[in-house]
Amino acid sequence: MSIKRSLAAAALVLSVAAGSAQAAPTVFNFEQAWNGGLLSGSFTAEDLNLDGAVASFDGEVSAFSATLTGASVAPDLTFDLAGLWGLVYLVGTGVIGDDPFVGAEGLGVEDTTFSYDLGVGIGPLGAPCDGILLCGEIFDLGDNSTVETTIGQLLVTNDTSEPYYGAEVPLPAGGVLLLGGLAALGLRARRG
Repeated sequence: MSIKRSLAAAALVLSVAAGSAQAAPTVFNFEQAWNGGLLSGSFTAEDLNLDGAVASFDGEVSAFSATLTGASVAPDLTFDLAGLWGLVYLVGTGVIGDDPFVGAEGLGVEDTTFSYDLGVGIGPLGAPCDGILLCGEIFDLGDNSTVETTIGQLLVTNDTSEPYYGAEVPLPAGGVLLLGGLAALGLRARRG
């Protein structure tokens, strides 16, 4: 009986650990040089589906704010969560819009008169934002025209995470599988 209790206790501990290994909300700060000015802000996000990216489309962004100041043509602007219509960031890469493989990483936000767009597909031939090609634009919603563009990369300044490149079996889940197999072998050995 003590083996069964020990295995049950170990399985319980590992299942609790597996539940606590889920992602937690993180505040990411970002900035982008903008033709003499600066776009800066932050967003709070949690990788709920554990795919290595945070996406507003998946309900993973809970707060957002940004300001653009000192740009050469565009006026000073302030954006918030209510105007956010798209944000996808591959956690650990340090740059929004630099991943040519996903093709969906970027940021889109607007206030009542202007929108800010940045994404993999915005540059020539859908090139990534690399600090050389077009990487962001301010768009006037009133007259449907581009006000100003930039080549500056949108840097996430406080992300020290390692990038996620594929599905792995989390250690707690692997432990539960191992214990289950050992328990089955133990029961088989007792019956045999």
